[in-house]
Amino acid sequence: MKEILIYLDPNSALSLQAQIREKLVEAIISGVLPCDERLPPTRRLAEMLKVSRNTVILAYQKLTDEGYLESRPRSGIYVSNKIISDINSAALTDKPISPKQIIKRGKSVDFKQYDRPLNEYTYPFIHDCIDTDLIPTNDWQEASRLAHSSNAAKKWSSTDFEEDDPEFIDQLRTKALARRAITASPEEILITTGAHNAHYLITQLLVDADSKIAFEDPGAPKLRNMLKSSGATLHYQPIDDSGMIIDDNIDSCQLLYCTPSHQVPTGVCMTLERRKAAIAKANQQNITIIEDDVDSDSNYEGQEFPALRSLDTQGRVIYVSQLSTILAPGLNLGFIVASPPIITQLKALRKKIMPPPSLLQQRTACTFFKLGHYNASLANIKHVLYQRWKALWKALNYHFPFLIITAPSQGGACWVTIKKDIDIDVAALVARAKLAGVLIEPGNIYYSDSSTQEKTLRIGTAGVPIDRIRPGINKLGNLLREMTSNYQGALTCNATSWISGDKLSTLMPGAMLKMKTVFGNSCHIQLHSDGTMSGVAELDKLETDKGKWWIEGDLWYRQWSTWSYGEALGLKIAITGKNIQWYSQDNMLEDRGEIILAKQ
Repeated sequence: MKEILIYLDPNSALSLQAQIREKLVEAIISGVLPCDERLPPTRRLAEMLKVSRNTVILAYQKLTDEGYLESRPRSGIYVSNKIISDINSAALTDKPISPKQIIKRGKSVDFKQYDRPLNEYTYPFIHDCIDTDLIPTNDWQEASRLAHSSNAAKKWSSTDFEEDDPEFIDQLRTKALARRAITASPEEILITTGAHNAHYLITQLLVDADSKIAFEDPGAPKLRNMLKSSGATLHYQPIDDSGMIIDDNIDSCQLLYCTPSHQVPTGVCMTLERRKAAIAKANQQNITIIEDDVDSDSNYEGQEFPALRSLDTQGRVIYVSQLSTILAPGLNLGFIVASPPIITQLKALRKKIMPPPSLLQQRTACTFFKLGHYNASLANIKHVLYQRWKALWKALNYHFPFLIITAPSQGGACWVTIKKDIDIDVAALVARAKLAGVLIEPGNIYYSDSSTQEKTLRIGTAGVPIDRIRPGINKLGNLLREMTSNYQGALTCNATSWISGDKLSTLMPGAMLKMKTVFGNSCHIQLHSDGTMSGVAELDKLETDKGKWWIEGDLWYRQWSTWSYGEALGLKIAITGKNIQWYSQDNMLEDRGEIILAKQ
């Protein structure tokens, strides 16, 4: 027999008997009181609840009549063993879900699973992986010590205070939101337990089965699953190099979810023109925009655009963000910025279904801001991550010269698309890479249709020290070559196809080589007759380098000052018309492009 803790609200419109019945039904449906569980005797429960025994007797009798309980002679009152079959006749608004149904539903949910913590792998190229060496632990210890002082404790030790720390909100307003060009009053800010909790509250407030929502495709899978579980209809909008496409297809939507500053998962930054188009469309069609700005700090180069919220003059944008997960991974503090009426409703909802975020954590974060640690640490971490991101670009361009293309990211992870003529099973590649200690994400989990034929990968660097990036990408490149079924066939040449050393000595001096980087940018190389060469690559800005080339036997050698790690590399060459292909000494295709001979 279980002890039952039931709270009876003296201000409730329901009678005490009705409240007892309601609480018992909830306990039975949730499994707290399972079938065949004996309930406390009526006298004992009445004493516990400080109500008359007749009130409990009537409640038990009503639930017995409805099939929830059954009386067993000389034994007591029990939860009916027929409750599962009889539950549909109960006066409930929602159909209960059995554990088997929950497990069955869970099979359709996208999730990632690893057999140990991500940072225990040698090469965890996962965007959400955190390098603990980057966390400013000494600064956090100082902030935590000060937050635990006697004076500070008076501000966070109250157990019945439902409001957020006003000083923390002020720090967010003046230091975090100001960096995104957002001006907000304290009445426009709500603290949450991370960004996902913020989205949950917004979903509970604004989304139901009648909602139609414009959502990025590819997009964040956890948020997509949350919205789908609410019963809403999701309309999927594609992504291009300017961000989420804004067109007439979203006119019938009530809500628009987007990640404009650092699109999940491609990393594309929405242009200012596209941002203005999104605001205009929202104003025209009465659409509420949910702006997820969590990854805005992952942009390391290029122009930084203001948040959509800062461009909003009609209160149509609800802004969601959180403290940097790399800077403060365990704190898990997020925040919502919206018009005061929405914040008021969100506060009421939060109070009804969950406690507010820890005031101690808020006070610790507030102190961290006040000491100047947040912006200083964030700047240092961004510098480190920028160097890692550039190292990833360099490694991809060197080890995957013709196999992949990437989205125009400004930092963070690289969204990699394997070219269509390359036959590869991405799921098998991910599985084999994991066995080699290399973690990468398959791109299909980000699409609304996970069976998409797009062969995509998401490769992040936040959790990988810079000295491991090239070795890890080299391992991945070798696996990709091994697993590409048409690599040894259509992409190789026989021995009679190689250009001899004598002929190379005639063809190469003065030749212009044209090729593409893995990012789709042009790269031109001029071979000079004196054995030197100069190159120009159109990346985010023009990059140039100088080097030398020479012939040894039937191999063409080249060595740059900085490109390709400044290493000498000997290659076999095949030329057909204007097409040139470079092969490794074991006959593996390394790169291809166009050659313009000097005599032409």
